[in-house]
Amino acid sequence: MKADSPLQPAKPLAKASTKNTIKQWSEEDRPREKLLRLGARNLSDAELLAIFINSGTEKDSALDLAKQIMTGLDNDLGQLLEIDHAYLTGCEPGEKKKRFAGLGDARACTILAAIELGRRLRDTPPPRRTPITCSLDAYRVLRRHLESLDHEELRCLYLDASGRVIKDELVSSGGVSHAVADLRLILAPAITHYASAIILAHNHPTGHLQPSAEDMDLTKRVKQVASVCNIRLNDHLILGRYHASVTSDGERSHYLSFADNGLLASL
Repeated sequence: MKADSPLQPAKPLAKASTKNTIKQWSEEDRPREKLLRLGARNLSDAELLAIFINSGTEKDSALDLAKQIMTGLDNDLGQLLEIDHAYLTGCEPGEKKKRFAGLGDARACTILAAIELGRRLRDTPPPRRTPITCSLDAYRVLRRHLESLDHEELRCLYLDASGRVIKDELVSSGGVSHAVADLRLILAPAITHYASAIILAHNHPTGHLQPSAEDMDLTKRVKQVASVCNIRLNDHLILGRYHASVTSDGERSHYLSFADNGLLASL
């Protein structure tokens, strides 16, 4: 028999990592993935702040750091507007320990830039929207989208109760001769944005502005269905590439208005 081999010293167990990173979390709890899935409005203040911090430390995740910052501000988002670089990267008064371990110049600058952008947005007045009072007003909004195309597109202007444009949206894009018009695609944004009225518009790449039977049918169906939702169809414009007429103020226009030509009232 062989003598027993001397016992070998046991290898020390590898030290388990204590780093708590956001990547180790369930995807449903990660701020970025949550924002993509639910939208920014559904994130807490700390979760939004964590996205700007971007990455954590060996001890704390980005969300941990964000929560520490918010706790230091008594969870008062308004106080975030008053912090500066020294607050984020400095120490508590009379102490050598940093107020927020892991926050260096780079992360602090990112946070401060986001705060300043928010401050400027807060102080910026909303854009003044000019009411659409006639077909020419609508044409001036739509021509940059439709006049130069070599294929048909269908767009909608969604208006508030004062006739101002809430949303200018491409509904469908088609071939040389037609674009598919789905009533659901036309009316869904009107309901979502609480529009009071709609202006339809599409282009004829050939330049001929005479409405087709399909154009008339679409206008009639949109008018009927929209009225059920208490939404008005104010007009339907057809824009062309080559045909032009001169308005009373000397401006050259390339469109036909169903309302101006009595076509809308007859449907």
